[in-house]
Amino acid sequence: MSKNWACVALNTGHPMDGHDARRAVTSGRRELAHHIADGPKVGDPAEGPAPVRFLGRRNGFAMIGFGDAGIQLVHQHAPEIGRDWSARHGTPVSFHCSSGACTASALPYLRRYRIDRCVVQKKNHHRGDDGGVPVDHVERLIQRGLITHAALLGIDIPELTGLRVLGKQRVTAIPLGHGGVALETWCGLEFEAPVALYGWWAAGYLQSRGHGHFNADMQRSERLMDGAP
Repeated sequence: MSKNWACVALNTGHPMDGHDARRAVTSGRRELAHHIADGPKVGDPAEGPAPVRFLGRRNGFAMIGFGDAGIQLVHQHAPEIGRDWSARHGTPVSFHCSSGACTASALPYLRRYRIDRCVVQKKNHHRGDDGGVPVDHVERLIQRGLITHAALLGIDIPELTGLRVLGKQRVTAIPLGHGGVALETWCGLEFEAPVALYGWWAAGYLQSRGHGHFNADMQRSERLMDGAP
């Protein structure tokens, strides 16, 4: 399987979230800015998830490129971003590069995955009668996110009807920045599905701001499905 994702982590010595990193490094870089927003692109008939994402880190931020276009953009822009950051802030920037392949295959048992921070609500109608976001909505959201991510990479993904949310650690809100609007976000969201995922995957809203991503290579908790041999 050929590599279909690449990650460049820039160690700036300062903690950042994905949204702040995205705003900081895309100023004046129209080509990169064009490829980091989910949805329709100007002059591009296709719509879908952004091929380049920014993730926050405790000592900097990371850029992840998905597919050939995303990988090329990350490798093209990361060195320049590091040089500009170092010159502007007067601090050295170190790099750590990694790459791999996102794959998905069916399993006869359930494997558990964890998303550290997943935005689960974008519209008011996503909330239930009690004001919270129903679990079945989140399960459909994760299914849709995994299917969309597979389509972005041009890979197959098996049936996800057995996917179910196991729980979350806490609920918080992500501000959108206009009108005081904040979106419900589940932290420490765990789900299980009869599928083996490898590589970086994403689900939920605001993925272009760094939310909803998880590295499946780091997660290996499994259990037999009911009725499995």
